[in-house]
Amino acid sequence: HKVLQILVNLIRNAKYACAESGRTDMEMTVRVTNGDDRMRIAVVDNGVGIPAENLTRIFNHGFTTRKDGHGFGLHSGALAAKELGGALRVH
Repeated sequence: HKVLQILVNLIRNAKYACAESGRTDMEMTVRVTNGDDRMRIAVVDNGVGIPAENLTRIFNHGFTTRKDGHGFGLHSGALAAKELGGALRVH
């Protein structure tokens, strides 16, 4: 259930980033890679991207760049991933 919540949030954010870019060739990819004791799930999009100054704050509670945002989605996703023994990373 937690993994699904994380994925829904990441996909929603990727969709938003693509829409904000104004591109006509919007693309989002979800990749799953199995390791010996871990699974890696990557959500990649060609949207607007994340400014460098926001990379260190993106998982903070209350941080948002959206007018209608609350700054809870990525924060709660990062906490859920940690509870599952994993982590969220942004590049």
